[in-house]
Formats: sequence, structure tokens, C-alpha cells
Amino acid sequence: MTSRMIEQVARALCGERGRGEYNHSDYVERNWQNHVRFANAAIEAMREPTPEMLTKAVYMDDYIHVGDEEGKNIILRAWQAMIDTALCEDGAK
Repeated sequence: MTSRMIEQVARALCGERGRGEYNHSDYVERNWQNHVRFANAAIEAMREPTPEMLTKAVYMDDYIHVGDEEGKNIILRAWQAMIDTALCEDGAK
């Protein structure tokens, strides 16, 4: 079973590929499943955030300010948990 996030990304990829099709929504409905493998790969590639992403999250609007390393570790675990959930319907990986 495909997770909702993988389906959402697969539909977006398919929609980009199908631009210019006469009946775009029908094209996406018929072909989005052909893009699941690519959607899965794209989401997996995002599992490791960049150092800049972690730093920005630690100091976002002064809401999270746990200290550099502790804050980054908390955010990293949360980010990876969200990506793992997107990759697996039940969140188990």
C-alpha cells in the first residue's frame, strides 16, 4: 500500500510530466502510480536534512532554542520520524 505522502508526491511528479496533455487530470489519474518509485526515492533523499536546515529549525522565530547540538538532535529525530512515516503507511521502518 502506498502512503498518502508518496501518492501526493507521485501525483505531483506525474502532473509535471503530463503538462500539456489534453485532459490533464485524467492523465494524472491514469498514470500517477507509474511515478511511485520516483516519489519514494525523492522522499528518501530528503531523510537527512542539510546542516543549514537544522540550524534554521533550531532558531526558527526564537520558538525552539534548545542549544545548538541538543536542539539539532531533537529536530533531526523529529524530521526523520516524519520522513519515515511518509515512506511507510504505518510509520514503521
